Amino acid sequence: MNLIELQIAFQQKIQDTNPIFEVYQRPTSFEVCNYINKAVEKYLEKKYLLLPTFQHRLSAIEQNYDELRNLIIPHGTLTATKNLAEYNWSGRGNRYRTPDDVLIPISLPCTVTRLEVYAMSGQTLFAQFISRLEAQRLLSNTVDKVMYPKPVAVFEDNFYIMLIGDAYTTSLTAGELTYLRKPYKVDFSYVELIGTITGNVDITAITINSYFLTKSRISYVNSGGTATTYKPGDKVMKVSGHNTATYIDEQIIIGYPWGLTDTLDFPDYMHSVILDLAVSQFLEEAKFKLIPKSS
Repeated sequence: MNLIELQIAFQQKIQDTNPIFEVYQRPTSFEVCNYINKAVEKYLEKKYLLLPTFQHRLSAIEQNYDELRNLIIPHGTLTATKNLAEYNWSGRGNRYRTPDDVLIPISLPCTVTRLEVYAMSGQTLFAQFISRLEAQRLLSNTVDKVMYPKPVAVFEDNFYIMLIGDAYTTSLTAGELTYLRKPYKVDFSYVELIGTITGNVDITAITINSYFLTKSRISYVNSGGTATTYKPGDKVMKVSGHNTATYIDEQIIIGYPWGLTDTLDFPDYMHSVILDLAVSQFLEEAKFKLIPKSS
């Protein structure tokens, strides 16, 4: 269902519950969007975010991959690399800035060079996500060189990932992050620009210095004005004087403003689940408004 269909279904459900909602408590379009967005947040929080460990979260994601497929980003770029010299871990770990829409990290390949068992040079391994406290227990410096051949990744806050190796690791570099992104907000102000099969797209309507979402491969300039190839899912800034997204090899689809959508980030069979949760939240709040005040 698109947003209009969701709104109609939402209003119909609450009217079927109590006809008074058709007149006195009829929600506006803004309120419907708000309840649907809160329902999405509540659903993800209860099913994935409130689990006790990273392992539980990753297991839940794996078991429910189909319902999350629109939220999984496979090629997230890590930036702002900083070594971990303050922990005496300069050669065996780095801290990286994550994309700003990360909800839960899923996997992180890394290139490893290490001494001793298992000695390797430039090998690719997947890091093991653990908590910061677990990392502190597992990894040591020079006093007691614990051998832990698998690199570990610590998602310590909403902005950074620490990638760390044991004391026998001499070089460790992160690859591309696969992660579960934050869902886009449903909103009636969302617009899509769609090109012809092989044509470019005029993006004059997009505000300068704001961001848009590309749903196809396009060529457009970066913030420095250099022509760049963007892939589906990329967040792109509109640059002054550059009003054309250029066709590469697939029909161009661009959505803006970035972070908004007119369709839920779930398969169709999930829409009724989210809708029922949104209606339930509305009715829970509305019942208190319907109770007459005592004189």
